[in-house]
Amino acid sequence: MRARTVARRGTLAGWDWAIPAGLIAALLAPMVLTSRTFGQDWPNHLWLVWQQGRNVSALGHPSYFLDSNLGALYPIYAFYGGTLYAVAGTLSALLGNHATVAYVAVFAASFVAAFAGCTWLSLELGLRGWRAQILGVIYVASAYYLTSAYGRGDFPELVATSALPVVIASALHLLRRPSLAPLPVAVFALAAVVMTGSHAITLVWGTTFLVALAVVTAVAFSARGLPRGRPLVVAGVFALSVGVNLWFLLPAAAYHGKVGIGRTAARARELGGGAQNRAQDIFDPLRTNALGPHPLLISPTNARVPVVALAWAMLALAAGWPRLPRSWRRVAVGLAVILIVLLALIMFHQPWALVPTPWRYVQFTIRLQTYVTLAVAGLVVVGILAVQSMRRGRARAALMGAVAAVGVLTVAQGVVQAWTVPSVLPSRDTVFRNAHAPPSSWYAQLDYADASAPIVGSTLGPIAGLTTGGGPNSLARVTLPVDRPRAGYSFTYVSPGPGTIPTNVATGTYLVKVTGARPVGRSPDGTMVLALGDPPGRVSRLAFSVIDRTPIGLGLAGTVVSVLGLVTLLGVLARRRRTPRGTRAGPGVSGSA
Repeated sequence: MRARTVARRGTLAGWDWAIPAGLIAALLAPMVLTSRTFGQDWPNHLWLVWQQGRNVSALGHPSYFLDSNLGALYPIYAFYGGTLYAVAGTLSALLGNHATVAYVAVFAASFVAAFAGCTWLSLELGLRGWRAQILGVIYVASAYYLTSAYGRGDFPELVATSALPVVIASALHLLRRPSLAPLPVAVFALAAVVMTGSHAITLVWGTTFLVALAVVTAVAFSARGLPRGRPLVVAGVFALSVGVNLWFLLPAAAYHGKVGIGRTAARARELGGGAQNRAQDIFDPLRTNALGPHPLLISPTNARVPVVALAWAMLALAAGWPRLPRSWRRVAVGLAVILIVLLALIMFHQPWALVPTPWRYVQFTIRLQTYVTLAVAGLVVVGILAVQSMRRGRARAALMGAVAAVGVLTVAQGVVQAWTVPSVLPSRDTVFRNAHAPPSSWYAQLDYADASAPIVGSTLGPIAGLTTGGGPNSLARVTLPVDRPRAGYSFTYVSPGPGTIPTNVATGTYLVKVTGARPVGRSPDGTMVLALGDPPGRVSRLAFSVIDRTPIGLGLAGTVVSVLGLVTLLGVLARRRRTPRGTRAGPGVSGSA
């Protein structure tokens, strides 16, 4: 009796916890129990976490820059996953630079967050027991979610998309309750910080998906019963959460057009169509690898739509439509429209002519499968509500049994997919063989190096105490040492006279301040070229440091203000909190059928 009472209050009870625990353990097992490195990006992101951890250990704080034999002052953390790498790197440093432990721990937290967010959302919508966990099963064991985790090993994207269900569930919770409690507000803010501070593409597309869901919900349900001003409060908390990431988002937004990848990413490799976006592939219910030698082997890079779940949802909606409340019919239609638009963008290139530039930076349109999966899972939830509205009988029992079977099939496919992804490197030990060189899986070279300055040649040869190289087959260049992370670099040398010389500094003057020389361009490989102007024989000084002007300064200030704003809000809510037991949910979106 007590377990049933707890379930009615909107929580899980008893053996219901066995489903997420077993699923997450099975899906994480390859990461925890083996030393495999999975898809090509998996070891690369592990190396980046290790390097940021080394920055934290040496400097006492995360850095915008990566120093390695790729180049000095390479600003990858200023453009890519800044907050995520700062957190994961700090965790690695606190663990004694055991980067693998920190890395896998963040993966595990992401899996748990994704499933918990889906379950929370289901409970908010009125599902109970094992039915409340179907959404989490469909999402966390889906083809593209596991492709992000294993097949592609896209750590920032996986973390960002794992936070998305928590953002949705906590936002709905905050909208429906008569008063705000500090814990749900904190969870919503933290999830929003993670979603918008881990992966820029997910920031754009995830926020767009949230807006689309908000529009569908507003059309389907009357907002007149919501607490006054609550949508604005929720939007304000989301804005403050985005503001926490301004320390790197503002420089990234200001300078993305100056770096190599920013100038080419809008020309996506697959803007609709392509080998992985054909109907016979993305609608394959078995997730088979049609291009491989073994037809039943699940493809490591898998962009399959949850076809079986979608088919069940359509059948359930058709059976329960007459008794389904009109508001939920509108939700089903809205989700179907979102699904159709996303599939059109994945399968065809023509719709991309209408897509504004910021959304064209998707790079790979299979990334939209995240939102396809969420839309399908949403239709399944509405389908369950439709079945629950039906009269008890064989049809209702058969449909409920079928959706349970869909969950079992999805879990089986997910576990097989996670375990069959090959390892790009022999073991994880190879990632840590050289602190100054990326692993052999690295392919990006200097994507975030400067591409805006003109290419300038070199007129100076080797300079004692300042350059390396200069042999018959190499170019003399000013070489900043990369043996350990530094806050700045300073050199004293005897001037050879005026001339130009390249460096190994892999960025431009918008992020690095140069004293004692004039930056005049870049080398063909993207490193900074300096013009030295002192007369021959003069003892000169050359220094490099991080710039201390906007937008970096403004971004850091924005982060501080946003953090203080969230802390103040939570403090005010904690002082004002008056939540008597048994408080009922406020009006608004209801899961009752």
